[in-house]
Amino acid sequence: ENFSGRATLQYSFDRDIMVYASVARGYKGPGVDTQGVVQSSLTIIRPEIPTSYEIGLRSQFLDRRVTLNITGFATDFKDFQASVFDVRESPARFVLSNAGKLRTRGVEADVQIRPLPSLSLNGSLTYADSTYKDFKNISCYSGQPVLPLGTPRTSPRECIRITPTQAVTYGDGNPLSNAPKLTYSLTASYQHMVSDYRIDSSLNWFWRDKVSFDAAGNPLMTQVAYGLLNANIGVGPDNDKWRLSFFARNILDKHFVNRVTGQGVYGGAGISVQWPSPDAERLLGVALDVKFGGS
Repeated sequence: ENFSGRATLQYSFDRDIMVYASVARGYKGPGVDTQGVVQSSLTIIRPEIPTSYEIGLRSQFLDRRVTLNITGFATDFKDFQASVFDVRESPARFVLSNAGKLRTRGVEADVQIRPLPSLSLNGSLTYADSTYKDFKNISCYSGQPVLPLGTPRTSPRECIRITPTQAVTYGDGNPLSNAPKLTYSLTASYQHMVSDYRIDSSLNWFWRDKVSFDAAGNPLMTQVAYGLLNANIGVGPDNDKWRLSFFARNILDKHFVNRVTGQGVYGGAGISVQWPSPDAERLLGVALDVKFGGS
């Protein structure tokens, strides 16, 4: 019964500059979350309906030595299918539920500059503000102050007891889980031929804004902003039969995590669990790539 589609209007000023605008309506089907317990303990997940708007510029300048692309976007999700950490369950676990409305607004931009045939400079940036606009009656986080049963709510952040054993809060106004507002990367790449061998090198900086991992706004379930510096230098024949490279990842040895969750199993306020990333420590290495067969 769903109707989805996209309409796009595009105009090219010349062979190097194009602008466009589009509107689209999508669909993500319904589901059932059994919460990992018994079949009688299930939640019906309603379909997710996003409506998206985009305007964009695609362009090249200076004999195509400079490429610039910019996109502005806005998306409204109806019944967004969100995964939330529910401490009301025993043991606590991630469950799937519907947020009534999620709104995303932002801009993406990327630029590539080739001042020399052997040198390439690249940059990309994304700013995206993704906020729950309607996410009612989700689990309070462990340790959140709970108002007594029957107390009227004066703020969506308050945790209200709805039964003698259950308390809920609102996620309205909180950011989407694990969604940084700002990310950007800068890369410089250089190649140089020495006889029949190509020497290539690159230096990359990636930065990611702070994120929250909890729709209820648990201050413990966050990852602060961090940046990663990576480098690579390699040598090999021009026919790409083999390449020997030396690489360094996370040169500044920045420690970060992929996810933080509450710990409802122990039931203690102020307890959280960090899930570390394998890329969260400095890594130095050597790689040899060899191609067999072919011309």
